[in-house]
Amino acid sequence: MERDPLGKALLRYFETGEEQLIQVLSKDFSPDVYKASYFLRSFTEMPVQEQKALALCCGKILDAGAGSGSHSLWLQQKGFDVTAIDTSAGCVQTMKLRGIKNAFKQSIEKHEGKYDTILMMMNGIGLCGKLKNLLQFLQHLKSMLLPGGIVLADSSDLFHLFVDLDSDEQLGFHKDYLGEVDFQFVYENERSKWFHWLYLDHKTFEQYATEAGFEFDVLYMQKDSSYLARLSLR
Repeated sequence: MERDPLGKALLRYFETGEEQLIQVLSKDFSPDVYKASYFLRSFTEMPVQEQKALALCCGKILDAGAGSGSHSLWLQQKGFDVTAIDTSAGCVQTMKLRGIKNAFKQSIEKHEGKYDTILMMMNGIGLCGKLKNLLQFLQHLKSMLLPGGIVLADSSDLFHLFVDLDSDEQLGFHKDYLGEVDFQFVYENERSKWFHWLYLDHKTFEQYATEAGFEFDVLYMQKDSSYLARLSLR
């Protein structure tokens, strides 16, 4: 049976209204805990970069790694044609219960379709997992865009978390790139499989996006080194 702690937590919160807690484990950082309500936030509760990204969406939209569908729901309410995909069955069920018309359990690598906007929020570019996969991943996104299409993605530069470490301590992380992190979700007694996630500093992101044939722009930068980027077809 598929392990889906995040999806089950979000679905239970939506169905009962009772707060659920999701623990996020990392092999590199201290454990963190998120409230399920955070994933079902309204537009006014979203970070500035997410609000800016939603305001820039146009045409036919793909929300990749949509989670509970908060971004898709807002866009749908504004009259956009939105398709929301996620690999979590519980997340997809939650999206459907929230009223999202086109919600599917699918990875972006296997998704077929053409879009004016591909939206990847909550460090969504991390779906590619490892830096070595990034170029191919971006080329796949490019193949899914209609003429004049854009990708809107946010990410974070984790390098500032390592600046106080000496060279030996940095080597202890055994990383080719410090933005590569492994995570695991835990909800009640259920654990997800460990999965790879990628955080990109904007200079590395620009380098790979340019190689893939995109124009790259940083549209907004937070003080905590998170940012919103736009990738446009040349």
